[in-house]
Amino acid sequence: MEGFGYDAKATVNIRLDKRRPLKTGKYPVKVELYFMGQKKRYEAKISISETEWEKMSAPKLKDEELKEKRIYIKNIEKLALDIIREQTTSKRRSTKTH
Repeated sequence: MEGFGYDAKATVNIRLDKRRPLKTGKYPVKVELYFMGQKKRYEAKISISETEWEKMSAPKLKDEELKEKRIYIKNIEKLALDIIREQTTSKRRSTKTH
C-alpha cells in the first residue's frame, strides 16, 4: 500500500477453536484477521464438532445442514475480506488527498 512502510497484505483465516469445548461438546468457529502486522480474532457465532469440521472440507458434501454451515462460514470470510479491501481503499484515497 502506498504511503506505508510495511506490507499491508491482509489475510483471513477461519478456524475451529479447540481450546475449550462448549457445553454441547462442540467448538466455536473463529475468524482471524491479520492486517498491518496485527492479529484480531472474532467469533463467527457458530459452533460445530471436530467431525463436522472435517466433513465440511469434503468437495461433495451430502449433509444439507453442513452445507448451510459451510456457506455461512464462506460468507463471513468474504465479508471480512470485503471490509478489509474497503478500509485499505479508503486509506489509500485519504493519503493521496493529503
